[in-house]
Amino acid sequence: MELFTASSLATNQSALPSRPLLGRTDWYWMAGVFGLYMLYLPFSGYTEQYYDALTYWGLPSRFITPDRHFSLLHYSANTRGYSWPLLLAPWRTAWKVLGGDPMWYIRTLGSMVAALCYGWLGPRLWQTLRNTSQEPGPVARLAFVLTGFVFWRDHFNFALSDFPTLVFVGTALILAGRGLLVRPAELRWWGELVRWLIVGAFLGLAYNARGIYLLSLYPMLLAAAWPTTSGITGLRSSTSRLAALLLGLGLILLPQYLMIRRFVPEGSPWHLSGVQQQDELVKRHLSLGLGNFKYEATIGNDYPEVRVWFQDPLGQYLMQRHGITSAGMEPATYAKLVRQYPLEFCTLLTQRLFNGLDLQQPTPYLRQVYPATWPLAWANYTVLGLGLLVLGRLFWQARRLPLRRLLLVAALLLPVIGALPVAVETRFMLPLHFGLCMAATLGFPAAWHPAQLRRSVRPAQGLLLAALYLGWLLLAFTFSAYSQIHLQLGGRLLGGSS
Repeated sequence: MELFTASSLATNQSALPSRPLLGRTDWYWMAGVFGLYMLYLPFSGYTEQYYDALTYWGLPSRFITPDRHFSLLHYSANTRGYSWPLLLAPWRTAWKVLGGDPMWYIRTLGSMVAALCYGWLGPRLWQTLRNTSQEPGPVARLAFVLTGFVFWRDHFNFALSDFPTLVFVGTALILAGRGLLVRPAELRWWGELVRWLIVGAFLGLAYNARGIYLLSLYPMLLAAAWPTTSGITGLRSSTSRLAALLLGLGLILLPQYLMIRRFVPEGSPWHLSGVQQQDELVKRHLSLGLGNFKYEATIGNDYPEVRVWFQDPLGQYLMQRHGITSAGMEPATYAKLVRQYPLEFCTLLTQRLFNGLDLQQPTPYLRQVYPATWPLAWANYTVLGLGLLVLGRLFWQARRLPLRRLLLVAALLLPVIGALPVAVETRFMLPLHFGLCMAATLGFPAAWHPAQLRRSVRPAQGLLLAALYLGWLLLAFTFSAYSQIHLQLGGRLLGGSS
């Protein structure tokens, strides 16, 4: 494994020349994506906020003191950090001052977040992780934009923190990659420190917005601390990067620390994400994650409850056998079960990973539980399979895996792995789905163009590829159907109806 010694770093410096973080092309694409969502969202059928989204939209009011002044340290919430509500505050204030439908303000913000994610973040992050100066072509970028619209479009109607958090952590990875994978000669030492200060700040925003992104910090700390050159110079540089990252992280988390001191005398790392009762929350989520394939929420009237649970017979059996209830289980108990039933938990967690990626509807709040969803599922399985193929091809061609890029990938994906034991929602798998969509579209090889394949692939090879594709679809639909028929209050079919 290549560890980015001085010689290997010099080899890679030509791969990513210094370029603007936001180029003119990026602005054009962001404007196009923003316009697309501003045209679509008013006609998407959603007219208000629900559940978590409604909670988030109300949280900015907690910055307001009894005498109607704004105070950052006045904020308090048991399970939500301050960073995303603080960014929502100007939009809620504008609504209070100007009036009108609050959905217009939230949709405008959602369209901006979509523009950042699919007009800028994805292409730039893919370039960073690939360590290449070659920008994706317009067809690839359009295909990437379409994956966001087809699979996630209705999420941007709501004041949820998932996509903003992805922007935070993705921006941190891009900045870190520009500082690690290449070191432009014109960048002064203080410029590098400022870069890592900003990286730490964005990581702090991500962690404070969603506590599971604490897992992203560890590989980033290792990446910052790993020397890029040998000798005392490399050690001094890595120490400075690490200090700058920690300073940026501290600047963001310090307000949360000051807030929680008023409520919880004994702190823990989770408290810095705004979660003050983390023990009970973790226990409950572990038991719900053990007994259920996935969780969704509905606002429709074709299902008798708001909470939509897809129950796992294996998990339910383990809970019943060991006297575990949905009220909660100790993490030590969960770890003991993993050691006692390793094969069962490999199956269980693999199923959770698939269920998290198994997008059946492009919304966090289902208007119908029982519609036909197989067309979207088919498109999703096709894109995911293509993304896996592209990544497999890249790893096979690379042979040696640069450690620093692996650390950046780990920072993106560790929150996904950390979410597997809990009650899985599809939005918890967003970083992985986003990454696979990047690979399938932005990384699509020119050699795989249909015109090229017609010339290079023999009929027997074509039949083999078609058989593999059909086998992949069959496997995915089988996994999905098995989960869907275990809907708690009446199983559903991918073709519609119960």
